[in-house]
Amino acid sequence: MQTEENLNCPNEYLSFYGIDQSLLSNYKRKKIDNKTMMQIFEPAMTTKTVLLIHGYFDHTGSLKNVINHFLSLDYRVVGYDLEGHGLSNGSRGEIHDFDDYVQVFRKVIAFCEESDFFPNIIIAHSTGAAICTQYILQYRGRFEKVIYLAPLVRSANWLYILASSKVVPYFKQKLTRKFAKNSGDTNYLAFAKNDPLQCRYISIPWVLAMINWNKKVEAHLPSTQENYIIQGTLDETVDWKYNVSFLRKKFPFAQIALVNEGRHQIINDSPRIKKIVFDLIEKYRRL
Repeated sequence: MQTEENLNCPNEYLSFYGIDQSLLSNYKRKKIDNKTMMQIFEPAMTTKTVLLIHGYFDHTGSLKNVINHFLSLDYRVVGYDLEGHGLSNGSRGEIHDFDDYVQVFRKVIAFCEESDFFPNIIIAHSTGAAICTQYILQYRGRFEKVIYLAPLVRSANWLYILASSKVVPYFKQKLTRKFAKNSGDTNYLAFAKNDPLQCRYISIPWVLAMINWNKKVEAHLPSTQENYIIQGTLDETVDWKYNVSFLRKKFPFAQIALVNEGRHQIINDSPRIKKIVFDLIEKYRRL
């Protein structure tokens, strides 16, 4: 069984997460602010860059299907692990203010710009989309193309979470994670359960930070940033109907694609769903 310590070795990491090394000419790791691990995957020849932001519990390796797809198109792929996730430092899955996520995102963007590979495309899954949303709305950021996959605004069972947030913090600071059936791919579900870099607990401070983030982001003015929202209709992790409605208001020029029977791990879903999603990504990329 693979261990977290072994995954500090680049070759072990690439092999374990199924990064297609035949597409890879160069692989680098870079620590941002001494705690955030950034990874840069480069094909032999490249002129364009895609930046990936993963969701809660996950890490860059969770996006291996997206990494391989864009490497095959000769894109440089940049990903980084959120604080307390994957190869980054910090208490596992914990954050006290989503603004901390956003400030790291700003540093990653600045690094890419200084390195002369400002991202042509941002692809953000779940919590990653929440981070990107705040950055764009608060700092009026602009990108050539932005793709949201199952974006987080509110999580599912929102009223229950609000009620619980008044009581649970007095008794617990974390809860044991129950691995949800958030994909139609049983192989992926089994892999995620045994992935040593997956978070094992739900952080109560993180939940409180998400609630406060909702209040803050509501106050920001809409953006003219064009983005593409891909959302599955069987997603039981986020309150997707509310989220799509909210994002329509904040991004009036957004395009929405609903994927029938898609679940929250929409890029790690069944082969049929994955094909639909990557066909949608390709159609948007070529616009």
